[in-house]
Amino acid sequence: MHYKEEKIKGALKFKCTTRVIKPTFSYFSEDRATTNAWPDDVMQGYFAVVAIKGEESKRFIVRLEYLSDPAFLELLDQAGEEYGFRQQGALTLPCRPQELQKILDAPKQRAGNI
Repeated sequence: MHYKEEKIKGALKFKCTTRVIKPTFSYFSEDRATTNAWPDDVMQGYFAVVAIKGEESKRFIVRLEYLSDPAFLELLDQAGEEYGFRQQGALTLPCRPQELQKILDAPKQRAGNI
């Protein structure tokens, strides 16, 4: 089995797991103190990520389908190398927000060219 196939199978395994178990996390803000709550803007079939590079950061809500996108999987590999695998809350990706936006827009652009 090729490395890329293993990465895709791992992503699909994650996808299946997220459908069975609704993940929870804790967050705390000044205006709303909540623990073990799911953010209102993250619907079923989506997950939150934060793209951070230097001083730039932006939060994104991403469809689970991106877990099979090769470019997104590459960012996940980089996140694992840089931050480890025990992140809590939104997944942190080591890239500029504009770079992640390009990856998220790519399927839309391909669909428009068909």
